[in-house]
Amino acid sequence: MSSEACYKLLVRVTQVLREEYIQKQEHARHEVETRVEFLRHQKEQQLRELQELEETKENVTEKAEHIAERLELCHDNNVNLLRRLESIMRKIQSRVPVLSSAEKEMKEELKQLEERVKEYSINLKQLHKKLEYQQGYLGQPKIISQESSVIQPQQLNNIKNILHEEGDEIGHLMKQISQLKMEINL
Repeated sequence: MSSEACYKLLVRVTQVLREEYIQKQEHARHEVETRVEFLRHQKEQQLRELQELEETKENVTEKAEHIAERLELCHDNNVNLLRRLESIMRKIQSRVPVLSSAEKEMKEELKQLEERVKEYSINLKQLHKKLEYQQGYLGQPKIISQESSVIQPQQLNNIKNILHEEGDEIGHLMKQISQLKMEINL
């Protein structure tokens, strides 16, 4: 090979080296630098967020400690109030007068009245349920004519009135029982 051919070959190899490898290396270096810069910014952002989270954690910890102190104080106050209440209840119980035989009889009568009122209340609830059921049953469309229905509208009104009167009477009896209980407890 002549020196001129060697020179051309050297120039050609240098050109190929520049085009193929050096440009690609430059491009890769640029990409790496861009990625490094992006990661550096991301790291700084994460460090700032971490610092904010640590500050938030400190604030939350302080608030939790404050709340725990207040809760403990409230618990202590509650315990003290319960002790005072128990003391007051014992004093009240010690001052309760002994019931006379007439008062004991009245108390028994009140218990019996209360039981009767409970029974009336249960019966009243059952009657209300039956009435609701019947109203629901009567409210459904029927193939049978209205003339053959079991309960006439007038009878239904009478039942409602009776139930209402019994409810009022039970309410009145409940009020009397409450008043009598209050009088006995005095």
